[in-house]
Amino acid sequence: MAEALEWSPTRIRQLIREKHLVLEPSRVTPTDLESRLGWSRAQVKTARKQGLVPAPDSEGWSIWWWESTIAERLEPRLIEKCLICGARFETVRGRAIHESWHRP
Repeated sequence: MAEALEWSPTRIRQLIREKHLVLEPSRVTPTDLESRLGWSRAQVKTARKQGLVPAPDSEGWSIWWWESTIAERLEPRLIEKCLICGARFETVRGRAIHESWHRP
């Protein structure tokens, strides 16, 4: 993309950060997953290692997924929702363990 626009990759990253350039379709980062699913950073890492979260669509050190990858391959599996905070889980057991953390 940088070559086609005749811009440096650094310039493109800067424009994206400053919201002057938007990539479509949107990309989902691990931080986005944390807020979207109500998970901690550790839960996202564990879910990736266990194969619950699909392999990233990105290549290299920056990890991200296309919106469609998450919507089609992850979210349909997360059918259990915490009644207290809305975090989502694949199993009743996972939700129950999570909900027990809300209790004093």
